[in-house]
Formats: sequence, structure tokens, C-alpha cells
Amino acid sequence: MQIGIAGIPNDTDDIAAACTRLGLSPLYLAAIGDPHPNAAPAPIIRVPCWEAGVCSDKLRGVRLAGVWAANPALRGVVNSIAAHFGLPHMPCPETAGPPALLVPGATHLSLPDLERISDSDRRNLAFPVWVRAGCGDGDASCMRVDHPSDLSLAAIKLRGRGAGGPVRLQPAVEGAVYRLPAFKAGRDLVPFDLVAQETTTSMYRVPLGYAMPVPRRGALMEAAMAAASNLNRTMPPGWAYVELEFVDSGSGLTLVDVQCPATLDPLLRAVVRRSQGVDLLDAQLACAAGRAPRTTPRCEIGVAAAWLITRSGVVTGFQGVEEARAMPGIETVRLTAREGDRLTHVVDLVTRERGGFVMATGSTAAAAAARLAEAREKVWINTSPAVP
Repeated sequence: MQIGIAGIPNDTDDIAAACTRLGLSPLYLAAIGDPHPNAAPAPIIRVPCWEAGVCSDKLRGVRLAGVWAANPALRGVVNSIAAHFGLPHMPCPETAGPPALLVPGATHLSLPDLERISDSDRRNLAFPVWVRAGCGDGDASCMRVDHPSDLSLAAIKLRGRGAGGPVRLQPAVEGAVYRLPAFKAGRDLVPFDLVAQETTTSMYRVPLGYAMPVPRRGALMEAAMAAASNLNRTMPPGWAYVELEFVDSGSGLTLVDVQCPATLDPLLRAVVRRSQGVDLLDAQLACAAGRAPRTTPRCEIGVAAAWLITRSGVVTGFQGVEEARAMPGIETVRLTAREGDRLTHVVDLVTRERGGFVMATGSTAAAAAARLAEAREKVWINTSPAVP
């Protein structure tokens, strides 16, 4: 059976391997003239444009188990194609609302509405608040705003970064952060396991690192599963990979975000795979094909990983890389930055991934985290001020 892959990603070998594990064959769908990161894989169907009707005509007569968007921008087209052929999918956001709308206690506005928010509406908000942009498709754009007058600054920054879709304002909750991968399978929402999440401490709230297995996860999972069950009552039937984010403020878990990411966080995927032997890409493709993913852990290893914090400027060199790699339990020190790159502070996923990351293992997640912290102190990406 084939699965349609809309767009050609960088990791076609990875996609092919995942499909093989699932007993599927990838069939790539690519628009004429689209740039390809690698040599075009086979088999491939060319379409003149990314329009649902045109793509559906090209796929007529092809036996597909499902379709999947390798590019987040193609999620809408893929959803329409899947609906046209009666293939597994989640209802379109236009009819059912994006997953982010399911977060309790949040206020949803358009960006123009945020730009002209009234004084009375500002006073009705409990500050500090998080201002998020995105439609629940994995966008991690999130800013903390401590004072009503700073909402205009948040709007300016979102506009400057080309944010689209609804803007979500919600109470800023402080405490330990956890991410729960889950799988929408028809009418069910099946949780996998909690992952501890580290976020940046600046005004921009960006996922920076992950660790598992989580201590005390029995009690935490019970609360997370109850929240997932309540959430599922408001979700339409369908098939999708879902991520729930919780904050433990000391009085229990609070659900703060719901996403159906089109693109997996590479570090989250690596941590889950190393710690539990479960590949989230396999699970994501299984959902696209209308199958319940196989999520039974094959191992349990303490793992912690984090992206390297970068400073604004031009990269001039690196320190401590080989020293960190030689430390006990350090499995990976990967640099994505190169000398001459212009880096900025971490404000979103793109800037987060410009530097590189470190991954450590240990007998427990706490042991792995201690090794990770020591290695992160060793590795420096040297920068000098950028000259205009």
C-alpha cells in the first residue's frame, strides 16, 4: 500500500525507512518547479500547482492508505485531498477549528484585533499573559507580556515576523513543563508518555530541551490522561499526531497548549527514540495512514538533550566541543552553526536550531540531565558583533 507524501523533504531516506517499517511505500507529490533539497526520489507525481482539485485529479486511480504533508505549508491541501478520497484526516480548521482553540481559559483574537485592543479589554486580562501566534500546526511562537501597555509591542513583533492566523492570549503559568505526545485515532485520543521540557527564560517562550523518563510520572500521567480524555470530548473524530503541553504549578497540571505539528521537533523525536525505542515519525505516518501507532516502549534509558544557546553576532569559532564529546554519557554534540554564520538570540524554532545541540544518557533522566548540564558548560559558540 502507498502513502502520498506532499512535498519532498530533506530526509527522504528517513521517510523511506519509516514507511518500510510500517509496510508502506512512499509516493511523492511535487509541484512543477518546486526546489528539491536532494535528487528527486521515485516514484513521484508532478502537479502544475498546489491546488486540491488539481492534485486529486493527478492521484485519481492511485491506491493510497493516506496522504501526509512533508511541508507544513501543504497541510491544507493535504487535508482537502484526504477528505476528497475519504482517506484518514482531521476535519479542516475552517469547519472544526484548529487544535489550539481547544486550550481552556484562552482568548483568541486576530492580529489586527490585538493591534487595536481596547483599554477595557486589556483590563479584563490577568497579567502576565502568553501571546501565541499560530493555528495549532506546531508553531511555537510565544511571548510573555507582563504589562497591558506591552501588548502593542507584542503585536508589532508578531507583525514583523510575519505571524498569521489567530493570536491566543492566555494566563502565564509558571512551573515544571511537560509535553505529552498523543495520537488521535478515530474517536480516541491515545496518550504515549510524558517528556520533561525546558524552555527559554527570555520573553520568548521556546522549547529548548527534553528529558525522559519523567520522575513521579505515575501520578503525573494520571492527571495528564484525565486532561487528554476531557480534551478529546471537544475534538472531532479523525487521525493525527497531537502534542499536549502541561505546566505543573504545584497545584496540579494545567493544559497550556495543544498542537498537531506538521513537522516533528527533531530533538523531541531523538530523545523519545533513544529513551523508549519509539519513533514518533513512524507514529505520525501511521496516523496519516489511519492506523493506531505502535507505541510500546522497547527500552527505558535516562536521556536529556538541549539546544545550545546562541548569542547575536557572527560565528568566529567554537570551544570545548571535543572535550564535551569525551565526557561520560555524552552521546552527541552536534553543531549546526558554521564559522561566518550570523546568529541572533533564540526567539523561535528557527533561531533555536541555528547553533546545535547536546544529548546525554544516564541511569535516570536526572543523571542524564546532570551530565548534560556539565557538557553545556564546556561548549561555546564564539561570536563577534555583526557589522552592517
